[in-house]
Amino acid sequence: MASNIPISPEYYFRIIGLHANENGHDRQVDGDWRPPRGKGKTKYKEWPSGWREYALFHHQDGTTIRLLNTPDNTPESLHLEPHGTCSMYFDQGNIWVVDCDATRHTIYDGDDNDNDASDLSQSGLTEDRTNDWSHVHFTHVDINVDPGQKMSYVAYDGREKKLIYQHRDQVWAKKLFPDRYSRMGDREVERGAQLGGLVGELPILLGLVALSVDPRGQERTVGWDDKRGVLVEVWTRRSQQHIDTLKQYERGDLVKIFK
Repeated sequence: MASNIPISPEYYFRIIGLHANENGHDRQVDGDWRPPRGKGKTKYKEWPSGWREYALFHHQDGTTIRLLNTPDNTPESLHLEPHGTCSMYFDQGNIWVVDCDATRHTIYDGDDNDNDASDLSQSGLTEDRTNDWSHVHFTHVDINVDPGQKMSYVAYDGREKKLIYQHRDQVWAKKLFPDRYSRMGDREVERGAQLGGLVGELPILLGLVALSVDPRGQERTVGWDDKRGVLVEVWTRRSQQHIDTLKQYERGDLVKIFK
């Protein structure tokens, strides 16, 4: 029996530029910049080409359209269900993420002077704290649509700091990730094109795409802009079928999001 589940499910999203409002005081850990934790230290950035309008986008069946910026085209008016939120920064080859709107929350303990808690266990946080900024991480997942193959799942927390499986024909890997997250040169690259591909947390995936594209709408060919940030918010329709299908899509149960 043919499945009626779409390969590319319906969802809505919004991407807003962010910048660190540090007033000359950068948060430094071991000599490297980190995104600020203090509430109010991350602000919306008015990017060119319409991003400052905070437009809502609709994705369905592989097609993405930008909705008109009217009172009828808001998540509240459309009765949408929040699916996930991600704040993300790039700096010096590092991608930093936290699973909330950093403009509205105190991140971790709000202290921009103490040591870094990222990449460590963040269990035991009090209820009113968010997680700390951390590198993107990866776990591996079996492809349900093609058992025996493997791909990477990008997440806020995971056991691996690099793409787990990768082959040389995957151009997207070079465009989405700086070198520190790449497997190029490792033995995983040589295992063949049947391995590899990427799925994962949809807000992170959309944020990676946003950071790889020039804010004026031009696809960049080399590098990223240091201290550039984005906020990604994702919604789905308020039905259990829509919610479950989007989770299946993220897990790779339907298709590889990036092949």
